[in-house]
Amino acid sequence: MLSSMSGWDICRAVRRVEIDIPILMLSALDEPWDKVRGLDAGADDFLGKPFDTEELLARIRALLRKKMVHRGQRIHIEDLEIDRDSRTAVRCGTDLNLTESEFEILAKLASHEGLLLQKEKLANHVVLNTESTGDPFESCMASLRAKVDGPFHQPLIRGCDDSYILCVLG
Repeated sequence: MLSSMSGWDICRAVRRVEIDIPILMLSALDEPWDKVRGLDAGADDFLGKPFDTEELLARIRALLRKKMVHRGQRIHIEDLEIDRDSRTAVRCGTDLNLTESEFEILAKLASHEGLLLQKEKLANHVVLNTESTGDPFESCMASLRAKVDGPFHQPLIRGCDDSYILCVLG
């Protein structure tokens, strides 16, 4: 219930400029669709008022733990490990042998785990092979998805319209 902008608008603005901080949305609006709207706007967690102080502190600790995993040069998501220093990605102990462009896209998706990233946003961070037939970005994504998800039981990369997300769906 902010005066100038809604919490959802502020959250979207922070994510739009790629400020990489955990966001815990606290709100008097506590219906399921309010929570969905907050999470879809880019919040990492949502807690309705009134809330228990111990629960709030536990959620903050959980967000900070998750952030620490992503802050370093290694990102772990389920059985996927990305090492930014060596520019390698390993899943279930198998080196994925990614191209430079594939690695850049995967690292970008992983650093925004659980958030939909638009194709244009991802494509701006990579140099694509323009000699391939068709859409160079989609060709790169297809190759990346084949390497990251193809041989494994649980797919991690999902596509939706002109956006992609790296997450674990139960």
